[in-house]
Parts: sequence; C-alpha cells; structure tokens
Amino acid sequence: MFIVHRGKAVGDEYSIHACSTKLVAKANVDTLARSWRYTWLRVVFYRGLVNDVEDFATLISFTVFEEDKE
Repeated sequence: MFIVHRGKAVGDEYSIHACSTKLVAKANVDTLARSWRYTWLRVVFYRGLVNDVEDFATLISFTVFEEDKE
C-alpha cells in the first residue's frame, strides 16, 4: 500500500529528531488528522508526480490510500 496526501510546500524546519530537516506544507490537516496512518517514512513528490505513483501502484497491484481525501 502507498499512503499519500497532498500539500503545498511553504518552507522547511530544522529538528534534532529523526531527519534533521522537515518540509512545512499547507494541507487539508483536519481530514489528514482524522485519517492519519502511522508510518515512519514520508517521501515528497513534487508537482504532478503523485499521479505517476498511482499508476505505478496499479501496475504492481498495490493500493493507494489518500490520507487527506474526504
């Protein structure tokens, strides 16, 4: 399963926990908080590349769960 959500990058934030630099983004946080699936790793895809990930998931018989979809 690929777990995805969408947002607009607005900056970055330094943290001593886990990876040192975190992406700061505007997103549908209310829905995201209700649907959050705990996993440690998040990968950033810029622009429309998430559509390619969805196509790839279909090819390898994975499902795509959109955390921020209402």
